[in-house]
Amino acid sequence: MNTEFNYRDVPGNYLHCGNKDCLRSADCLHHLAFLHIDEETPYVMMINPAYVARQKACPYFQSNVPVRFALGITNMFDGLPYAKAKKIKKIIHDHFGHSAFYRIYNKKYLLKPEAQAFIRQTFLKEGIEDEPVYDDYIIQYEWYKDNEKQLVSSFETNHF
Repeated sequence: MNTEFNYRDVPGNYLHCGNKDCLRSADCLHHLAFLHIDEETPYVMMINPAYVARQKACPYFQSNVPVRFALGITNMFDGLPYAKAKKIKKIIHDHFGHSAFYRIYNKKYLLKPEAQAFIRQTFLKEGIEDEPVYDDYIIQYEWYKDNEKQLVSSFETNHF
């Protein structure tokens, strides 16, 4: 697995942090992005160190450990009994909502480990012991922690 940081993968609006004195800087994706700014980038968005210094804990901390996202569920229900497949599909659809469900189905959203765990638990609650089958997996940085799903774009689908 290639874990070399590629600055071109950093989203254009991603916050950078230059606070080398922060106790968590060695593990923070915002600091890692700052350390890898290339000379082709004319400007970046920065976190204000004076603001963060007044906080008990940095509200912007983001782990720099790559995450295994699942991509696509087009074949997930194929091997299941029809009634179970229909029920599980409805539960997943209702949980994520109509628009997000079809984006997930069509490989437009990445499923975080928490969403994968929800789907796995749904299978188990419905008596399906088999692991859910996703179309693909992508290992990449989790740029945005607050969204349940990450939008897929061409530059984000690089495998590490």
